[in-house]
This record gives sequence, structure tokens and C-alpha cells, in this order.
Amino acid sequence: AALRWRKWVEDAGGLLCTRQKVLQDGDETAGGPGLHRESSFPTEREQAHRARTDVRARILPLHLLELSNKGQMASLFNLMRVVPSVLEWYLDMLIFPTHLRFQDQKLMASGQDLGGAMLFKQRIGFSGTPSDLMPLELGVCEYEPGSEGEIVHTLTAPEVVSHEVMEEDWTVTKLLDRLCLLNVQCLIETGALITGLTNLQVAEYMLGLDLMGTQHPQLPAQIEGVVFLDESSTKLVLVRQTGQVIRLVDCGIPPERRFVFYDQIHTTGMDIQHQLDATA
Repeated sequence: AALRWRKWVEDAGGLLCTRQKVLQDGDETAGGPGLHRESSFPTEREQAHRARTDVRARILPLHLLELSNKGQMASLFNLMRVVPSVLEWYLDMLIFPTHLRFQDQKLMASGQDLGGAMLFKQRIGFSGTPSDLMPLELGVCEYEPGSEGEIVHTLTAPEVVSHEVMEEDWTVTKLLDRLCLLNVQCLIETGALITGLTNLQVAEYMLGLDLMGTQHPQLPAQIEGVVFLDESSTKLVLVRQTGQVIRLVDCGIPPERRFVFYDQIHTTGMDIQHQLDATA
């Protein structure tokens, strides 16, 4: 630790003070505590002369530092706050191990490795995604009997699903106007009907924050923001009151006061919390 401290002081351009007289001479010359790098060749008199003529900061050895000395700590901070070797040690030894989870070794394996017989004799797998793309050793996917029929039955039940018939000359803005008048909390745009507008522009239009200059229906006043996804699939919220876009994780608007727009690209795989009785 003492050797590392000495190197940091030298990297910072200071002097390591190892004798009281050198420190006093440095205080008289530079006006504060500082450093002197000790050499095995110069005499004490020569060291004192160098200290009087050297205006570099003088820092005490590591074992003599006092954390309660605010002036001393401020001098150290100003001297070492931009020294690369100090910053590297601070990040590698304190910040990264505390705030970043990491391992010295990493196991690289594909689904074939984990599901095959190479690593484990017995394997049990479950996925909510119906797919036959599995390791050969696992065989074919065993679908739950009747599950797809239940889905179709639910999606075709009039008490669950209704439909709207648009006029032949419908436009994107007319479709959005119609949605604003319905009591829905979400738009799942599976048909790629919303074209010519970005997701942000759709959110602005539905909140009445667009610059089209025409009066048109807006979402109800209790809707305080519209959730959408940008090009990098980041979940964002356009806040009605401020007109600012913030990340969904930083938003304090409750689910019952949000409208969510899933564009055609993001209609699957996006987990966004809704109120329990939300309609789409």
C-alpha cells in the first residue's frame, strides 16, 4: 500500500514528504502541506534546500494521513482526482465489484448444449412459446390439448371481443380519432395500419400535442401519458402535462392513467404493466 501510494503521488506530480524538516520547509515555501520524494543519495541538508526551492505540493506518507483533516483531504483530492492510476484502482477495487455483478469465468452454451445429452443425462424444459426448434434428444414439443381451442374461443366470444367497421376512405388520423373516442387503454397494432407517423408522433397526436394545427379528438383527460417504444425498443412515456419524453422505468404515472401503443414491430415480447381490467 505504501509503495502504491508513493507511485500515485509521483504520477500526480507531487513530492512525498518523509522528513519533518522537509515538510516544514515545504510549508514555508508553498504555503501548505505537500510531498517530497526521498532519495538515498542526497543529504538531509540537500533535501531541505530542494524543498525550499521546489514549489510542488507536498503530501505526507500514507500512515501519517488523517481523514479528519479536511484541508489535507481537500489538497489530496485536488492533486489526485484526475490521475489515471488512481481512477483505475478506485474503479476496479471499489466501484465495479460493488455495483457490477461479474464472474472470472463464463460458461458459453447454446440451447442444444443445455438440452442435449452432452452435459446432463436428464433434462426437463418448459417454454410458453410454442415451437419445435428444440434439441433432437428432447423430441417434439408436447402441446397442451385444447389450449389453442380455448384461445380461439375466447378471442371470438362477443362478451370479450367486439369489432369496429371503418369507412372506406379511412385514414391513419381517422383511425386514431376513433380510438380516442373509445374507452380503451391500449392499441396493439398487429395489422401495420399506422403508417407515415413515428411512434412519438402517434403519442403526440393522441394527446393533442401535435403540430398539425387542426382540432381533432384526444384521449380522455384522465390519461396523463402515452407509452410507446422507440427504434431501440426502449419503453418511453410522453407526459401530457409537460410534453416531455421520459423512460417508463422513471415514470410515476400509474397504469390506470396511461395509454399504451404497441406498434406492429413490438406487438410481441413487450412486458408492460396494465390495469387489471384494461381493454385494447
